[in-house]
Amino acid sequence: MSTGEYESNAYESTATSEPTSGVPGAKELAGPGIRFGVGIIDYITSLVVGAFIGKYIGAFILGIMLSVSNAGSETTGDDTTAIFALGSIVGFLLSEALGQFFMQVAIILLEAFFGVSPAGKILGIKVAREDGTPGDIGVYFIRAVVKFLPFWLFFVGVFMEISELSTVAMFLFIIWILGLFMALGESKRTLYDKLTGTAVIRTK
Repeated sequence: MSTGEYESNAYESTATSEPTSGVPGAKELAGPGIRFGVGIIDYITSLVVGAFIGKYIGAFILGIMLSVSNAGSETTGDDTTAIFALGSIVGFLLSEALGQFFMQVAIILLEAFFGVSPAGKILGIKVAREDGTPGDIGVYFIRAVVKFLPFWLFFVGVFMEISELSTVAMFLFIIWILGLFMALGESKRTLYDKLTGTAVIRTK
């Protein structure tokens, strides 16, 4: 090999198709921008679909209250009007809460069993192992439990009227929010990513 050929080869690019982690099968990690976008879209979706579902729940609750009121032999027109107004308010509040709860649980279950939310599927990101290789249901489930732990603690605290549990949930929620900023670093991983040995990869 001549000196000229050696110099030419020395300056040729050594980049390959292998991932930067050097692990076969690993994929590019998703940046904080697309992860934030997925979170926003999932939240808006839960609001819209939750409100749609809640509308029917509210109508069902109102129907039950009116049926009970009409069953009373001494119910007057004013009583029916009052019950209708009360039923409308109670039905609206419960329907909004139950609709949102249903959607949040649906998203949690999707992430727990498939490692991806609806918006994540559309935009092309998915949960994986910390080295960027594909995960499995065990990886997805553990991450979902840790990620949504504040949600479950808060729900149980409110439902069981345990104020201490709700306080712990709010404290964890604040920590989780602050931990999201860790994704701005070189690792592109949040606090709950690091705690569970996971990452979020691009699939498109």
